[in-house]
Amino acid sequence: TMKRLINKRLAGLLVCSILILCATVGGTLAYVFMKPPTVENTFEPARVSCAVVENFTNNVKTNVRVENTGDATAYIRVAVLTTWKYQDQNGVDHYHAQTPIPNVDYTITYAENTNWLLGNDGYWYYTYPVPCAKDAQVVEDVLTEILISRVELLENAMAPDGYTLSVEIAASAIQAEH
Repeated sequence: TMKRLINKRLAGLLVCSILILCATVGGTLAYVFMKPPTVENTFEPARVSCAVVENFTNNVKTNVRVENTGDATAYIRVAVLTTWKYQDQNGVDHYHAQTPIPNVDYTITYAENTNWLLGNDGYWYYTYPVPCAKDAQVVEDVLTEILISRVELLENAMAPDGYTLSVEIAASAIQAEH
């Protein structure tokens, strides 16, 4: 009877082991071969970008504005950088350490009564978000108001030999809405 009891326990243990092994192998095979179908992510992030729009005729820069060229409404800021620059025969730009002096070397006339504000950090900020082309009512809506009316090199400018005045408008944009 004792032998029978031991044989029953061994048989039960063997059956349990086989059931656990079958469940483990079956579960693993089901996971490997029955994966759920992949779902394609249809989320498209917004593209935020801007471009400076300006006129440049006879060494005079006029009507400087910024265009929202992205596909989301954006806030715009601008840095106005003035330097002396020359380009060598290989097309490489070189900058002089001496900085052009406003009203001595050049004049810059900022547009009046616009929505541009000069921040404490030296950047100009457009106070309203600028719509993208898909949200604009008319083409002009994707442009800021004029920031700079006119930039001109003065006749008596003290430019280093071989250098010319360079007024770069560095614009950046950040998405205004979710």
